[in-house]
Amino acid sequence: MHLPSLKTEIENLEKTGVNLEGRVLISSEAHLLFDFHKAVDEFQENAKGADLIGTTKRGIGPCYSDKMSRVGIRAGDFKAGLEVFNKKFDDACDRIKDLYGIEIDREEEKKIYADLYASMAPYIIDASLYLEKVEAENKNILLEGAQAFMLDIDHGTYPFVTSSSINTGGMGAGCGMSPRKFTEVIGVTKAYCTRVGSGPFPSELHAEEGEFLRKEGHEFGAVTGRPRRCGWIDLVALKKFVRVNGPDTWNITKLDVLSSFDKIGVVVGYTLNGKPMETIPSRTDDIEKLIPIIEYKEGWKSDISDIRNYDDLPENAKNFLLFIEEKTGVFVKYIGVGAGNDALIIR
Repeated sequence: MHLPSLKTEIENLEKTGVNLEGRVLISSEAHLLFDFHKAVDEFQENAKGADLIGTTKRGIGPCYSDKMSRVGIRAGDFKAGLEVFNKKFDDACDRIKDLYGIEIDREEEKKIYADLYASMAPYIIDASLYLEKVEAENKNILLEGAQAFMLDIDHGTYPFVTSSSINTGGMGAGCGMSPRKFTEVIGVTKAYCTRVGSGPFPSELHAEEGEFLRKEGHEFGAVTGRPRRCGWIDLVALKKFVRVNGPDTWNITKLDVLSSFDKIGVVVGYTLNGKPMETIPSRTDDIEKLIPIIEYKEGWKSDISDIRNYDDLPENAKNFLLFIEEKTGVFVKYIGVGAGNDALIIR
């Protein structure tokens, strides 16, 4: 959590009349991300030369490194008071200087956090205890997994991954709630594949088809604005997602983006060195050598963005969804057909 950025977002919302009191809360166990993490991120990425991971350079990886090295500063340390916080921050600055030679204007940074203290410390709570109380009141709890499963630190295309566990187990660990309490797991996937940054992408489309998907789907990174790489939906990857996450249903988004295609590709398998593969290999070198087996489905060639009832979808659109359902063994319940909040079919 980068507190200055969160503070700015809160202020911008309050300017529009949104009252956030009691509505935005921060776990005391959340690790704080600082500007020196961003500096380290850029330093490490630049040091890789041509072998870039494609990080957003927002400091997320170095912040996780501090967490795993047991030297991180957590939100609870900030709430404990500025004396505690400043001591930990000075220790962190000394460590960054020793390791990377990066000088931090620590007094300026400490001033920023001193100014934030009165307004931000009240947001910090014991998240696990809070969720237990909410559950006891029979309120609904929705957890949202950030980023995409193939960026999972353990199960993704390592090392071209993020720094956290993008799976149901990781969500339970992150919020302090047992996954046994989850009553529904919804797997969210686009009707095609995207990737931003570096890393292997066996189903990637190049030239006109890939560019068309990018433009139709407005596929540009939310943080960096970088154009996303686009390709056909990958059932091998989705099956791995199902094995690890156990979704009850699919939410397939952006089905409308495929409406202009005569034929729509679906990756149903791979070969590696001429041999069929049951799953995606763990080694990046092997993933880069995969040859996708693509099955093409008939397109529907009509605008579906105003449809809100499953039965009203074109037959070829339904056939496409049912094929995904059949091959993955997961019911397609939610279908996104546009950018609006109401552009959703619930089956």
